[in-house]
Amino acid sequence: MYECVKSFFTDLGYTAFAEVKNCDIVLLKNDTITIIEMKTSFNLKLLYQALDRLKISKDVYVCIPRPTKITKTNYKNMITIVKKLGLGLIIVAIDSPVHSVDILCLPASTVTEKSVKSNRKKSVLKEISGRTKDINTAGTLRAKLHTAYREKNIKIACIMEKSGGISAKELVNKYLCKKDAYSIIYKNFYGWFERIDKGIYSLSNVGKAFLNGLEFKELIEYYRNKYKEIPK
Repeated sequence: MYECVKSFFTDLGYTAFAEVKNCDIVLLKNDTITIIEMKTSFNLKLLYQALDRLKISKDVYVCIPRPTKITKTNYKNMITIVKKLGLGLIIVAIDSPVHSVDILCLPASTVTEKSVKSNRKKSVLKEISGRTKDINTAGTLRAKLHTAYREKNIKIACIMEKSGGISAKELVNKYLCKKDAYSIIYKNFYGWFERIDKGIYSLSNVGKAFLNGLEFKELIEYYRNKYKEIPK
């Protein structure tokens, strides 16, 4: 369902990101955030989550597959509920070969920009800015997610794979990594790095296995190609 919704909104000029700070889909267009929460059916949990997202943006949709058995009254009731809550409603025809996406109701929240929690909005924007690609699938359960923090670790791991032992200072100055490269290799959250000398780190066996594994291959290949040639 995510790919259908993503394609629909990218055709309208939006940039889509899946699974950002617990939001199923975040859309960006002209510095405006729109959030979409997806479920396999119209239920209270979906509405609770959507209402919480109004703390981040006043433009929030709920999205469900087109029900196979539903009356006009059911549709009318759903639209009435989301309108009362100031939400938008999207239906995806996943039971059809076309997989059409229909907006039945636009967001009309009375939430003001002042009511939006700026810290949560900034957190979402910061997370998005730290991602090079959108490789998550919205609504996926128990899957390892592509996050800005994980991407920073992958970037450093790919640099170490090519350069061998390296210091945090070199990562920042030569490869333009963020200054938190210092804490990333020191904390070593994923176990990918190991200290080989004072201030010098290289890939651990765990890190080497990860880079040659099946997870996040698209992102790994992106950084491997980017650092194919070590800068002078």
